This record gives sequence, C-alpha cells and structure tokens, in this order.
Amino acid sequence: MRREGFTLIELLVVIAIIAILAAILFPVFAQAREKARQTQCTNNMKQIALGVLQYVQDYEEKFPFSMYASVNNNNQPCVFTLYHAISPYIKNTDVVICPSDRQGLDLVGSFQSAGASVCPLPNFRYVGYIFNWCVFEDGFMPPLRNQANPPMTLAQIEYPVETSMLYDGTLGGPPQFNSFLQARHNSLAGANFVDGHARTVKGRLLEGAGSTTTAWDGRTVRLYRVGEQGPYLNDLSLWGVASRRANGTPCRNCPNRPSQAQRDGNCTGN
Repeated sequence: MRREGFTLIELLVVIAIIAILAAILFPVFAQAREKARQTQCTNNMKQIALGVLQYVQDYEEKFPFSMYASVNNNNQPCVFTLYHAISPYIKNTDVVICPSDRQGLDLVGSFQSAGASVCPLPNFRYVGYIFNWCVFEDGFMPPLRNQANPPMTLAQIEYPVETSMLYDGTLGGPPQFNSFLQARHNSLAGANFVDGHARTVKGRLLEGAGSTTTAWDGRTVRLYRVGEQGPYLNDLSLWGVASRRANGTPCRNCPNRPSQAQRDGNCTGN
C-alpha cells in the first residue's frame, strides 16, 4: 500500500530542525545588522567631523559653541546649538541621528521642558551624538550661563588625533549636563576626532547598582565605561583634550575650564 504525505513525527522533526536553525542564525543576522548600522554610524561621524572642520576654517580656527542664546526670525529668544552651527556644512540633519537609536536624546523637547525654545532647523529634534564639552565650550545662555567661556581654538589642542569631538552618547539634565557614552553597536561606540578621522571606541556595560541613569528627556539609559585608554576626564564619557605631562605621559585637560584642568595631574598648557 502506497503512503501519501508525511507522518506527524516527520513534520515535528522538520519543525524542530527549522527552529534550531532559526535559533542559531537569528543572533548572527542581528549582529550583521548591527554591524551595518555601526558602519553607517561611523560614516555619520566622519561627515560631522568634516563639517566641524570646515566651520573651524571659516571662523578663524575657532570651534563653535556647544550652545548659546540667539533669536529666531520673529526676534524671539531661542537656543542655537552646535548642530545649528554645522548644519550648512552637513546639509542633512539625519546625520546627527544614530541608526541604532533613531529617537535618541529629544533635544528640542528637553529644552522645551526647561522653558526654552530651540532655534528653527528643518527636521531637527533628536540627536544620537554628544559633543566633547572641553572642545565645544558653553556660550552665553541665561539662566544656565550668564557669561560665555572663550571658544576653543585649534592651537589649544596639542594632540588632535587623540582628542574627541562627538561620539555615541546621551546627555543628563541641567545644571550639570553630564555626558554619557552609549556603546550601541555590540559594545562599540562611534566617535570622531579633531584631526577629522572617525572610528569606533570600546565600551563596557556597567552592571548592578548605578548601572543606569536618567537622560535629560526622561528616558532611563544603560551606562557604559570607556573601554580604552585616552584623554578622558571620567570613564563614562569622551571628555578631555589630549595633552602631556612634563615626563611625556598622557593626561587630559579642559584649557578654558580651570576647575577641570588638573583631573589627571599637571597637564602641559595649564
């Protein structure tokens, strides 16, 4: 007698094999997808770096402020940020969004919750990258700041290859505005540097108590330590300007911020 079709056991075996293959391959596919996003993120960082350096060349080798008070077309006060300053050079606000966290820090909403308005910029609301506050100084922005630090210049950055500009991260709220590394790409974070190159930086996810924080927009985010040596004022961000001690060993500083200038010993230029 000729048998038609499959038995129940045969079908279950096939389903089990498919399930096993899926369990093996799905993580591989997820890693491959994240690798592609990491590449796009690094490309974003490169474009932003070139935009910043074009700005610096146009403005007497001075870096833009991180943010300062300005006015809109109706002469109403608004906050002008680094992203506004470089927008004519990058031409696309999507570049400031990390592909692994397309709704990153809600910068526009965060300022609105603080009673401030962000200056108009087409299609601009979320940012995935945070800047090095030692390179992009605070401008005049009452009531947060009633005086501006002088802008950083290229001449003040002794080791541009080692000094970060922007990186995968998020921002805490005022008045500290702490920056936090976000190693979104399989524990890697995109970053760019003053010489214009972009690369990934290793991050190490914190565990246990104190492993999360609240971003300025109210989201709870995981915290990462920087997983490499560098000129950083703390191990949760890529702050700092690369310098050297008298004996040649690396240190970090913020030339225009005396209170933060000697976190790692007596840096040259302070």
